[in-house]
Amino acid sequence: MDSDIVVPHDAALIGEACMGEGANFIRREGVKQECIALQMEGDDEARLLLYARGLVNQAMADILEDPVQMQRIIDIFRSKPTLRLVHDRDAERDEAEAT
Repeated sequence: MDSDIVVPHDAALIGEACMGEGANFIRREGVKQECIALQMEGDDEARLLLYARGLVNQAMADILEDPVQMQRIIDIFRSKPTLRLVHDRDAERDEAEAT
């Protein structure tokens, strides 16, 4: 029954380890996609798309490995940002003067 005992753990350390592993996987996939794109012949659009995916994966891995950037992303998700339309009277006036 001792195996049923839950041992307390540091969730932050486990989270960092998971992010590190995830970043490594994403980086490997990005490098793989970039290499395939560089070796491809023929369809330029497909090659560029694959290369772009590789670059996006590299950027995602960079963000996951940087605690400051990761915290910024978490803050954005937590705050649930919304877009709002701002009325600009100066633009309206400039538009009226132009006509």
